Amino acid sequence: MRPLAKVGLVGAGYIGAFALASAVLTVYVAATSGPDRQGYDGMFAFGDSLLFLAVFGVAAVVPSCAALFFLRPYRSFWSALSVTAVVVATTAVAAFFDYLASQGADAHSVANAWSALAVRRF
Repeated sequence: MRPLAKVGLVGAGYIGAFALASAVLTVYVAATSGPDRQGYDGMFAFGDSLLFLAVFGVAAVVPSCAALFFLRPYRSFWSALSVTAVVVATTAVAAFFDYLASQGADAHSVANAWSALAVRRF
């Protein structure tokens, strides 16, 4: 299979996942339309976005697996991915130690302020 066909196949998979999530969301909105949806529109909008993301995430597993399968022969991709994984894991360990160090610090200290960002790894 040519590389352009592989890219097209993965792209079509993501477009299909998006279409499926949109269709499920449309059916859900139609099934739950009523006075509550107008009265609590903010909460329904948040729930709708969570439903869309959940359905899209599950449906996007297939094209993601296909993309990773097609990237098997590219050693440079896997090397870069493994280095990135080690860097992210290192930041998690650093954030954990910063969080532990801030537990004994004063409530208004600089360590406590940085700890709030360290948990999110900004």
